[in-house]
Amino acid sequence: MNSHLGVVVLILFISSTLLRLPLLLLYPVFRTDELAENIRALAIIRYGFIPLTNNAEFIGALYNYIIALVYLIKPSIALSRLTVALFSSLTIPLLYILGLKIMRNPLKALLASIVLALSSAHILISSHVAWSASLAPFFLTLSLVYLSKSQMDDQKVRRNMFVYGLTSGFAIQAHPSTIASYIAFLTSWTIIYGKLLLIKIIKNTKYCLLGFCIGYLNMVLFNIINPLGSVKAVFEASWTGLHGGFTFHEFIKRVVFVFLEYVTMLVSGIPILPIQQLMKTPLFYIYLIFFFAIVAYSVRKSYLAKFIVMYIIISLIIISIGTKGIMSLNIFGFAWGPHYLQQLLPLTSILIAEALAIISHSLKKIGRIKRILAFVGLILIIVIWPFTNLLFVYGFVRKEKCTNEIFIQTLNYLKTRYGKEIPIFVEYSLKSQGTLLFYELALLEGMNVYPPLMPFKHEISKYDMERFLLENKNVTPLVLIVQPSGSCFKAIEELHARNIIAINEYHTVRACFNVEVYKVIVIGEVHI
Repeated sequence: MNSHLGVVVLILFISSTLLRLPLLLLYPVFRTDELAENIRALAIIRYGFIPLTNNAEFIGALYNYIIALVYLIKPSIALSRLTVALFSSLTIPLLYILGLKIMRNPLKALLASIVLALSSAHILISSHVAWSASLAPFFLTLSLVYLSKSQMDDQKVRRNMFVYGLTSGFAIQAHPSTIASYIAFLTSWTIIYGKLLLIKIIKNTKYCLLGFCIGYLNMVLFNIINPLGSVKAVFEASWTGLHGGFTFHEFIKRVVFVFLEYVTMLVSGIPILPIQQLMKTPLFYIYLIFFFAIVAYSVRKSYLAKFIVMYIIISLIIISIGTKGIMSLNIFGFAWGPHYLQQLLPLTSILIAEALAIISHSLKKIGRIKRILAFVGLILIIVIWPFTNLLFVYGFVRKEKCTNEIFIQTLNYLKTRYGKEIPIFVEYSLKSQGTLLFYELALLEGMNVYPPLMPFKHEISKYDMERFLLENKNVTPLVLIVQPSGSCFKAIEELHARNIIAINEYHTVRACFNVEVYKVIVIGEVHI
């Protein structure tokens, strides 16, 4: 890497990281499966757990082991999200390197990197959510860098093909939906540019396969121990598109849904603004008109644009087969489908950069000043406006308390006032997301939470609470985190009325739109 390239890479990485730090821990709101993936990493360092797969058996354990290494410093969801943000930030200079290979123009490559750096979808989905899928864009882009090197460097083709196989194994471990990108990339490249790359891959299959087997080793072992276990898991998981049959009508509905989600992801990042809100915004229509117009024009003028558009279309079709897609509209947009689509963001950024560059070149005849003004106007509409949506949402979710702040505040309060060793009972269930999120977060932050991590129970009842009180009656004070109108809260009221317990503190915790999430009750005395 020459000094000029090194400086550009460093600046892109630092600036991208700074863009990803605001609200990193606070938004999006934690998901139980996000925290569960990190608890799996905690189990690795705490209990010597050696998983081959993630919580879903078709996702590899790569992320769990990466976070386990980070947790050797200190278990914390903040470190998990920071790790993901750093991987995401590294994707930006990687895209610059990939852009240099396939665009052959440093300014275009730089513009593509800036587009991705400012992408609200890449910031929120790929940078702020600490789970395996967030690593997919990084490893996909890294693998494509080495694939492009194989196309151009015959002397090191074997090494590059090996690394391509290795990193594609990592990418598919991160999320198997990246298979769509690999199929779409090679299909589109072959149609647009010819068979040379495909022939090179075929000739060097053993190096690709060796790299892939190493990068996918734990999943290979899992599928040997449990014959085709990950494949069976894809068909058995009710939330995947391959679970059960589907009609042609269902497939078309999925394609439409995925395409809508892709477009709105580019505009607002999702989960941010629902489509209803966007449709009330004139800039949304202006964006769509200019976006599709410049893409359509660039497809006429550029083989690269033809290739990427074909790549996106094929990817969306394949993803529509593999994902179910449920139209659940709310203030956060659609129901998290974008984590399947985030893999498309790097090459989409190259497409946008290519389209902007072609339009700029086509405007030469109108004069330098008008050309600059027109180009800046396009940048403001296509790149900056979506980013301002992100800033708007940051303000909105902070104002309405639609963030993780309540969970963090509760934990910090308990740590400061009572210390990390105070016993904490949490009434959670799979139906009560608020208390389940608090339970998982408390585990990750090293609190003395009941029930312990191993064995994990799917639901906690008032009988578990009574057992907790009995076992800890001489260790008061005790903290109870209970559901607003659950059986445990009613039992607490009854025990307090009978003077069996004495309540020192009582707090009702509310979050988004003043909805009651859980109650915090501190017990001073237990007479059982």
